[in-house]
Amino acid sequence: VIAMQVIDGVPSGSENIFAGLSIEQPGGSSVAMNPAHIVYDALTAAEMQGEPVGSVDAASFEASADLFFSEGFGLCARYNPATQTPEDFTQRICSIVGATLSRSRVDGKYYLLPRRGVHDLESLPVLEDDDILEYEEEPSDPLEAVNQVTIEWFDPTKKQKRTTAPIQALGAIQALGGVVAESLSYPEIPTEDLALRVG
Repeated sequence: VIAMQVIDGVPSGSENIFAGLSIEQPGGSSVAMNPAHIVYDALTAAEMQGEPVGSVDAASFEASADLFFSEGFGLCARYNPATQTPEDFTQRICSIVGATLSRSRVDGKYYLLPRRGVHDLESLPVLEDDDILEYEEEPSDPLEAVNQVTIEWFDPTKKQKRTTAPIQALGAIQALGGVVAESLSYPEIPTEDLALRVG
């Protein structure tokens, strides 16, 4: 459950870059930051890339912030310049929340687009045979397809690492006749609910 809260005199919500999300969970509440705000700050902060604010498409970031806020999606991320570049950091945040950060070749601005599978079919481009310059199929190996995943996350209220129960694709397990497991570490995730959703 996400609740509005005032943190250091700043109201939380999707519209303020320095706002926090108060995440209520069993055992207490924790404060996390909207992923759109994290990516925005990583793009424009002087100690990181220091891109001008005008190079960011405000509409896509505001829409993303609203979406993450409505989903209750907050992260507790830390940037370490000794171990990662700003690009690596923003890509990691985007990977966790299922979003794409891209720079337009038309206007040069950065766009943040959450991938949620909601499309206006009428607005999607239609590719005809004349549009395709080259086509090649890549064979896939079903023995390499992951069908069970566990997510390692960090509980800020208990100050300890936690791991979700295995999340399984039962149809894929049955089709393969066995489990192909993978464990992913996302210490930026502060609640089990978010860890399960990401898994």
